[in-house]
Amino acid sequence: MGIFLQVVLPIISVFIIGYLLQMWKKLDVKPVSAVTIYVFIPFLVFQAFMMKILVANFPSLSS
Repeated sequence: MGIFLQVVLPIISVFIIGYLLQMWKKLDVKPVSAVTIYVFIPFLVFQAFMMKILVANFPSLSS
C-alpha cells in the first residue's frame, strides 16, 4: 500500500487534475507541453543526477 500512496497515487492525481482542468477551462495543450519539455524535464534530469551523486557520496541519504 505504501508504494501505491507514494508512486501511483500522485501520478493518477496529476492526470485527474489535468483532465478536470481541461474539461473546465478548455486549456490549449501546446504551451503546457512546451513548458514541460523545455523547463520541467531538464529539472527532473538534473535532480536525478544530483540525487545519484549525493547518494553515492553520502549513503545515509538513501534511507
